[in-house]
Amino acid sequence: MAKPSVKLWKALQELKDDEFKKFKWFLKQDDISAAQLEKADRQDTVDLMAQKYGGTGAMNETMMILEKISRNDLVQGLQNSSQDPKDLSVLKEEHERWKAELKSTHRFAVEVTLDPDTACPSTIRSGDQEQVHCGDARKLLKNPERFYRCVCLSGPRINQQEGTNPTNP
Repeated sequence: MAKPSVKLWKALQELKDDEFKKFKWFLKQDDISAAQLEKADRQDTVDLMAQKYGGTGAMNETMMILEKISRNDLVQGLQNSSQDPKDLSVLKEEHERWKAELKSTHRFAVEVTLDPDTACPSTIRSGDQEQVHCGDARKLLKNPERFYRCVCLSGPRINQQEGTNPTNP
């Protein structure tokens, strides 16, 4: 798979001189030095963009500018080249692995009752004290055991080997 800078250089090679001039004008509007762009050829322009935006950012910026100068054909070509089938298969494998791993965690599931005395004031617990989400419920009484600096709360201790609550086997 070609590096983003090579793909960008190839796309800029397709621009006519007047289109390339417009392309550089849009880059000037986005805080790339006019002095640097004035005499920059296509390769130098790609280097400047890579320095400012990084590889993926330069690719995205290029596609936005190409759309502005009505070169959607080049945008389509860049989009197609960035969707390498190898990348998609790797993502699919990773997705399947995560899915299997998530499924395997269910065997370690235990019932937990959250401790309202230690809950951060930014947490909202369900009525059964088994679910929690972030929110702004600052109506809790002061408690020296309460977590105040970060969103935290505690539940009962769990026996790691057995996956059970020692007080409720």
